[in-house]
Amino acid sequence: HLGADGIIVEKRGKPIAMVTAIPAQESRLERMVREGRATPAKYDLLEYLDSHPPLPAVEGMPTMTEMLMEAREDERY
Repeated sequence: HLGADGIIVEKRGKPIAMVTAIPAQESRLERMVREGRATPAKYDLLEYLDSHPPLPAVEGMPTMTEMLMEAREDERY
């Protein structure tokens, strides 16, 4: 019969099993927040960037992306 949490399977009138929905998978971020290892964002990044655009690149200086790619390349060897 149908119970509050799912379908109860009975044998000779006695409950022996329950069929329930599979719980939703929690994301890595949700798990880290639950464990206290991350803090959820308070603001929307795209809204923030609309009013605070990134600074232009300085000529002759590598971008953060370039520096990160170089650091990763160095780690491989």
